[in-house]
Amino acid sequence: MNAIPRCCLLVLVALAGVVPGGARAEREAELPPGARIVTAAELVDAQPQATALQARWVRLATQGAFHAVTAELGVAADPAMELALAGLARQLRDSSAARSGEGRAFLRSLGGRVPLVWMRQEESRGDWYVPAADPAGEAVSALWVIGRDEARERWAERLRADPSALAGGFSSDDDARSAAEALRMVPPETAAKAASLALREGAGWPGPVLLALAERMRSARLHRMALLRLEPAARVQAVAGLPRHLAAADAQALLRDLAADPAVGSAAVMALGNYAADPAARRWLLDRLGEPGAGASAAAALARHGGLDLVAELEQLAASAAKGAPPLLWRDLALALRLHGSPAAERALQRLAIDPALPATVAREIQR
Repeated sequence: MNAIPRCCLLVLVALAGVVPGGARAEREAELPPGARIVTAAELVDAQPQATALQARWVRLATQGAFHAVTAELGVAADPAMELALAGLARQLRDSSAARSGEGRAFLRSLGGRVPLVWMRQEESRGDWYVPAADPAGEAVSALWVIGRDEARERWAERLRADPSALAGGFSSDDDARSAAEALRMVPPETAAKAASLALREGAGWPGPVLLALAERMRSARLHRMALLRLEPAARVQAVAGLPRHLAAADAQALLRDLAADPAVGSAAVMALGNYAADPAARRWLLDRLGEPGAGASAAAALARHGGLDLVAELEQLAASAAKGAPPLLWRDLALALRLHGSPAAERALQRLAIDPALPATVAREIQR
């Protein structure tokens, strides 16, 4: 038998997850000075001590004694300490003590801490290492949450004093998002005054601000304004949420209009499925089957929200379809039955598969 070339052996070894010692040493050399590599079992063993430490430090922090917490921090790599610090930082997000000067200083100091406890990345077959806990990342996140909450509270205070403060503009996208969050928590009369101002003067306001007002006031007109100003992903999310934020008649009318918009049409059709029990909305969705842009979404919406009576309707539609009906109609009928997933739908799908009017391509797809 011929010997396997050395280069192939190296490839096979790497694929087996046994990386040569030199590569592992290189990865370990990249870790911070004093770093310790631990196993998952060692982390589990450290958890009871970490829980006790975290509880003690939370008590001290709640009392404002951040200096006492700092005094207890060691410099050696300790799994329990790293886990406890990460947990403390997470809890400080919602603590009033962290809003103090000492609390912020503690979090800023923690945000510069270098992770000292690492573990091998188990999702990879190679020797890559990740922090076992991330106190610094948790501290930075806590500072961000605190800043966001305070910005929202400042806007809420401004709006309660004068809703027309919105007309003064926004210093950044984050500032606009803070204003939007504030609008969701101000008294109803404040939101109503802000909404009246938006309808008169707010066409150029940021989308999140308009959307917050639209949802708070259940206003179709403000929703239309907001959708013109939102980023694409936020537009899709807002369209999907319309059934929750508008009266049924208003939501259906707006969703039918939006169904013609390629950017959000699929989301609009899917959202209309929430009204599948309404005969008019159900008929509208059934009529979309076979349409290139909306058919598949209508099939999915009907399957998600239709009951067992939907299966009979789909079979009737298939029976009335002429032999020359568009292949897309047959595709959407089959898709709706398959997604419905009930035993009745499965039987109907089997009957559809042997319908002589069914295009061969669709029949093959059903029989796969």
